Amino acid sequence: MDTTISGIVRPYGRWLTGLVLIACSWLWPELVEAYALPLAIGLIALLGIPHGATDYTLFKHLQGRLLRPSEKAWFFLRYIGLMAIYGLWWWASPGSALVFFLLLSVFHFGQSNWHDLRLPAPGRIGFYLSWGLFVLGVPLLWHYGQTAAILQEILHHPLPDLSDTWRYGLLTLFSLGSISALCGLRRSGQIDRTGLGRGFLDVLVLAGLFLSTPLLLGFAVYFSLWHALDAIAEQRAFLAKKIPDFTLLDYIRITLPFAVMALLGIGMLVWYMRSQHEAVGLGWMFVGVALITLPHMLLVDFRFHHWQRKAADNLGRMEEHGLMA
Repeated sequence: MDTTISGIVRPYGRWLTGLVLIACSWLWPELVEAYALPLAIGLIALLGIPHGATDYTLFKHLQGRLLRPSEKAWFFLRYIGLMAIYGLWWWASPGSALVFFLLLSVFHFGQSNWHDLRLPAPGRIGFYLSWGLFVLGVPLLWHYGQTAAILQEILHHPLPDLSDTWRYGLLTLFSLGSISALCGLRRSGQIDRTGLGRGFLDVLVLAGLFLSTPLLLGFAVYFSLWHALDAIAEQRAFLAKKIPDFTLLDYIRITLPFAVMALLGIGMLVWYMRSQHEAVGLGWMFVGVALITLPHMLLVDFRFHHWQRKAADNLGRMEEHGLMA
């Protein structure tokens, strides 16, 4: 369990933020609706985008050695190449590109949340999917009308109708799946009672947030305060082991140029595809986020989480053999 100030403040801060937004949505729904979009964009710009802006620095230090100029060039060539190829995929077949991205995102969110599980691959992946389906499936299904309106603009055809029976059935399945996964992790000794309690609070607060707030705001709060903020803390801890006297200012200095470039790129895409309909801009903002997220996940994040899991396994073995106090 993380006992640092950051590790203690993060969960309480996000639970409090979630509860405040839930209360505001019940008390002043029009006010929350009016400010939902700027709040969502602000959170994603402030935390969501920057957590992927360390990719080159992480990649460099994961190698464990100095990179040759050709290796640096090859990294950026692959990064930009994946974005270009995926952009062409969106242009040629937006439906299959969307399905691929959603499936990859489900796995990515689950892996980042449970990166330290000491389980064989099949069971570990099951836990990843249980969390990913909850945090992605619940908001998209609960706000299915808004989801369909946004995606219709980039798919160029309407999404199929989904009956309330199917929606509520899937919502229940995804929610119970995340709770069952927490119980399974507790029974297997992967988490302690504190971890179980925190996990239940996460599920309850996020469920309330997804059901009470507009689609983009609820997901942006999860993406920024749960996913991105934890990733930033993990990245800073990793880089502090690799770089002497590494500070928060150093982290900001590393992330700022790439974060600004990503935000400008998304902004230009949305501006180019602009329309009188808000859903069009939101749809293409989603595509822009997908384009920069794909190489982040495939080239860096999966490898970083593999490193974290190996570190957790080594720590667990040391504890089992009594090599740690």
